[in-house]
Amino acid sequence: MLEPIVKGGGSTWCASQTTSKTAYCRDFDDGRNYDVGWSSIYSEPKGIAFATIECGNHAADSAPCSLLVTTPQVLAGGSAQFQLQQLVESKSGVSLQFDLEMVNYDSGSPNVGLIAVYLQSTKAWWLSLDIVGGEFQLTETQDSLGDAGTHTYTTHKGGQPILGSWHQVNLQLIANSSPLMASLSYDGHEVITPVTITPPATPTQLLTQWGVNYVQGPAQPMRLSYDNIKIDAL
Repeated sequence: MLEPIVKGGGSTWCASQTTSKTAYCRDFDDGRNYDVGWSSIYSEPKGIAFATIECGNHAADSAPCSLLVTTPQVLAGGSAQFQLQQLVESKSGVSLQFDLEMVNYDSGSPNVGLIAVYLQSTKAWWLSLDIVGGEFQLTETQDSLGDAGTHTYTTHKGGQPILGSWHQVNLQLIANSSPLMASLSYDGHEVITPVTITPPATPTQLLTQWGVNYVQGPAQPMRLSYDNIKIDAL
């Protein structure tokens, strides 16, 4: 579904950027709470206020507000997750675009997952955008038993991003090619050229997850700001 846009103000970025291919758009400028308009929300551990709308800090072309996600301290062997989930359908693939500012990145964390795309029909395959050792990484995860089973990983490195200021990120999952492909761009420059992905079924129905897909401990608190989240069918 297309995120409702406030006419006459509010979501001006989404109003100017959405097209007939846009499945979802949220720029956090319409005065509504961050949790409005998503298919579902998941967080762990429970009882932690992970997210809020922050005004005065935003991407350059999208005043006045953005989404601020703050991770807790995570002990060794532990993890934290905060996922704003949106279900989308596309036979040709999806483009996941967003602006990101990440403050206080803890390079000691083994894995900081940003967003992920799940194959909704099986939950046994997903593609995630992670920061590992200070570098972008696309991680393809296979699991015949679903999320609770033994995972098999295929990873692709994308270089070291600049994290202390706003930058545009675009992850594409290309389903109308043979083989299926995925790519990553950062500020308009392709940092992971199209690589082969191997989901067990054609990914026509996808569950996208935004926020902190997964933080692996040990990790100190970090601040991640999102703006101009847009999901387009390819």
